[in-house]
Amino acid sequence: MKKKTRTSRHFVLFIILATLALAQLSWWIFYQVGEGNRYSVFQEKIWNQQIVTAELWKESHPDWTEKRYHTWLMANFPDLATDESTGAVIIKSEKVSELNRLSAGRRRMFISEGVFFSILLLLGIGYMYWTMRREVIVEKQQAGFLSATSHELKTPITSLQIYLDTLAERKLSKEQKQSLIGDMKDDLDRLLALIERLLRTQSVMDKRNRPQLEIQNISEITSELIKRFENRIVAKKIKFTCQIEDGIFARVEDERWRIIVNNLLENAIKYTGQQGRVSLNLSQSNNRINLILEDNGIGFPKREQERIFQRFYRIGNEDTRSAQGTGLGLFLVREIAESFDGRAYAFSEGEQKGARFTVELPVIKE
Repeated sequence: MKKKTRTSRHFVLFIILATLALAQLSWWIFYQVGEGNRYSVFQEKIWNQQIVTAELWKESHPDWTEKRYHTWLMANFPDLATDESTGAVIIKSEKVSELNRLSAGRRRMFISEGVFFSILLLLGIGYMYWTMRREVIVEKQQAGFLSATSHELKTPITSLQIYLDTLAERKLSKEQKQSLIGDMKDDLDRLLALIERLLRTQSVMDKRNRPQLEIQNISEITSELIKRFENRIVAKKIKFTCQIEDGIFARVEDERWRIIVNNLLENAIKYTGQQGRVSLNLSQSNNRINLILEDNGIGFPKREQERIFQRFYRIGNEDTRSAQGTGLGLFLVREIAESFDGRAYAFSEGEQKGARFTVELPVIKE
């Protein structure tokens, strides 16, 4: 049985408190509406008592004239009057109308206040639910990130340990030693690359580290970066096509533009199978610069096209996912593109139908 996290306990407590708050507010609304009705009933009882008192007083003073009795009635019970046709004591119609108006007004006031506070409470509950739900999602993503990062760190370290034990305990030929040293260098490069990605992520996430934007020839930078992936492209027998217009200049930071291109190429090659297709296109229109990476790899559901840019987010189940990664590559792409006053977005027809990633940058104005 999985141990409950602190967030899940807080969520349960929040649901209990929210339910109690809604119950209390509902009770208050019904009580206040009932209080208005009770006020009307209480006033009617007072009037009935006044009518009885006035009738008894009239019977006990038969010698009074109608004018004297009316003067006495108005002085003591201003809400009452005598019926001209029967002479009976009645409640003034304007007083009854005023009571009904006041009662209706009180009910409207209480109902309006109740609805207003209910809306505020529901908005607060909705916001808290959204916040706690995002906290749960981020918590899961962070757990996945730690798991993936730990795995990527452990694998080369374990390999290095095995290689060192082999070198220490066995007599190997010069060729075998050179082969092991080459493998150890590859594992060290892998560790350094992972650490470098983590440091770059921290740098990009720190809002105090604003990019130093300069006019750069991104055509040359992009062409240079593609050469680093040639061996991997050949190893996977990927059909790679590249179209880069010459002389495209943009206001970017050199290192961060390299991160965008590296991450997109890394992502495309990683999720494209053997003998797949990957294309890169860098072009400039009248008002936009477009970098487009397209592949026929695993793709993703349309509902995921925004979530894949979230920090630590990876499509699928961490336990069954075979591809290495930390869930930071596309997050960095979007963050950096926005720091260049551009944007990044993705599109896919669905799983196993490939994907297209686009980075748009503004053209330098004269």
